[in-house]
Amino acid sequence: MFVEGAGFEGFEITKRLDVFSGAPQQSSAAAFGTLGITYGARKPFASS
Repeated sequence: MFVEGAGFEGFEITKRLDVFSGAPQQSSAAAFGTLGITYGARKPFASS
C-alpha cells in the first residue's frame, strides 16, 4: 500500500461517506461506487 510504502504504520479507514449525495454527479458517482474516506496512520519517530 502506498501509505505503508512511505513509512507510515497503523493505516486504517475511520469513515466512509457518500460525499456525492445530493450532487448533480450523484448517479455517475454511484455507478462507480465512489465514496469519500477519512483515514489515519502514524509515522514512527526516526532516531539518529
